[in-house]
Amino acid sequence: MVHQTSLHDLVQMDSPEAVLDEVLIVLRLISPDYHVDPVTDAFMTMVDLYEGRYPGYQACNVEYHDL
Repeated sequence: MVHQTSLHDLVQMDSPEAVLDEVLIVLRLISPDYHVDPVTDAFMTMVDLYEGRYPGYQACNVEYHDL
């Protein structure tokens, strides 16, 4: 029997910080010189928007759109 690993077994999917850390690891594996600042900025903006910390927006409370 083959054991299949799911993404949620590899990354703590309920932690935006853990997801970002994994994304940055993958990007740096692709290229050690990868400029990750734009990715980090976009990711953190999305988290702020989702959690209601972005001006003019309320937090998202729809469970199937969780971070």
